[in-house]
Amino acid sequence: KKYIEAKNIDKFSVGTIRFLEWDTPRVPKLISRPTFNELYENDKVIINKIGTIKATFDDEHIYCDQTIRVCVLWNDLNGVENKSINNSVTRYSNFGREYLESNSEKFDLKYLLATLNSKFVAYIFDNIRGVGNIDINPDYIKKIPIPIIDKTAQKPYINLVDKILTSKKSDPKADTLALENQIDQMVYKLYKLTYDEVKVIDPE
Repeated sequence: KKYIEAKNIDKFSVGTIRFLEWDTPRVPKLISRPTFNELYENDKVIINKIGTIKATFDDEHIYCDQTIRVCVLWNDLNGVENKSINNSVTRYSNFGREYLESNSEKFDLKYLLATLNSKFVAYIFDNIRGVGNIDINPDYIKKIPIPIIDKTAQKPYINLVDKILTSKKSDPKADTLALENQIDQMVYKLYKLTYDEVKVIDPE
């Protein structure tokens, strides 16, 4: 299986990919605290565990260790029964699984990726986790307010993300700052920020 750790990802890009032994007497049977395959085998957003959020998109079913936060849509886990999933619903949600799966259909992963990598969400996230805290805890991520907009309105974000991902795939060091700045400007409007509020986040 393709395998990465947090040190191998950056905003919108995946660097060095290694390979994980699989389907042998040792793996995955003897892996410590194994998760479940569907967490990796679906399209997903992956995020580093410590520091500033660096999120990227994976549609190659890459496996990872605990240094990466894996984000999948609830509707992609439809029918998957797992103790971790059931505990997550019970402990961290005020809604049942059926509602969570239905609600997740309103979001495209690349729209979520665009917002997660924006300057404004980085600002929100720092306020959620507190000054000096470098942990990117799943509980903190869940508290990020993502505006619900229809799929047509999400398309401009998706198009920009696709351009960035394509550039980064051919060259992880590709300069996509102009495209990322476009996303930032769209996110400011998405959250209805005033000019003065934008200047606090982005003095430039």
